[in-house]
Amino acid sequence: GALMLAGQVDVALAGPEVAIFIYNGESSDKPQIFATLVGTDGYFLGSRQKKENFAWSMLNGAKILGTRPGSTPTLYLSYLLSQKGVNKETIASIITNIGQQAREGAFLSGDMAFATFSEPAMTKLVTSGRIHYIGSVGKEIGRADYTVLMAKKSWLAKNKDTAQRLTNAIAQAQAWIKTAPAKEIAETVASFFPGLTIEASITTIERFRSSGAPIWLDTPEVSVEGLKKFQEIMVAGGVLPAGKTLDYETIVAKNIPSPKK
Repeated sequence: GALMLAGQVDVALAGPEVAIFIYNGESSDKPQIFATLVGTDGYFLGSRQKKENFAWSMLNGAKILGTRPGSTPTLYLSYLLSQKGVNKETIASIITNIGQQAREGAFLSGDMAFATFSEPAMTKLVTSGRIHYIGSVGKEIGRADYTVLMAKKSWLAKNKDTAQRLTNAIAQAQAWIKTAPAKEIAETVASFFPGLTIEASITTIERFRSSGAPIWLDTPEVSVEGLKKFQEIMVAGGVLPAGKTLDYETIVAKNIPSPKK
């Protein structure tokens, strides 16, 4: 966000909160969101012990490994647990003081009963038999736009065609991801994930596809309800004042349409 404001980058890829915080700040050149890449939280919940008949009440009083404090995944998890009736004391005690790179090791050597992991970490731990997969955080929450593309209004005014081409390219990639065989996708992205086997990559892709969550989207169109839900989560987490939420029309660019399916 800071690089975008300083003119060092034209387009920023980040959570919607970046655009909202900047918009609510003192900058006169307001940002606008013009495309969505990820439609909800991409983390998955797992348990140390296998749960044949999982119920959210099992989390009451349990040690839960989350991500860093105030991070989007922690805010989504806290919101979800609150919605599921998990008590406030348990939510307040989610473990958030372990760095991202140390989380797997901390879970393996610790006594946390539950943890959230993104991919490919979840697949690695499930394959090793050290965690039991429960489900997708994003499926339970539903659409709540998570990762978006944004730019300053001044840049969008002069570069509408560039933003439109970028949006169209994302739409083409989304269409390909939806229909391509998992093995083909895994082989295509292999260079971006050194050390990850093709087999593990295929499992990761299939987990995202079968999660039932709108993580990988069909189009780059920003969702009205998804943006509203996102801000609801931010307000509930105490990082966005209720009076500072923004209407869809205010923060989303109107003149860069997503291609029709």
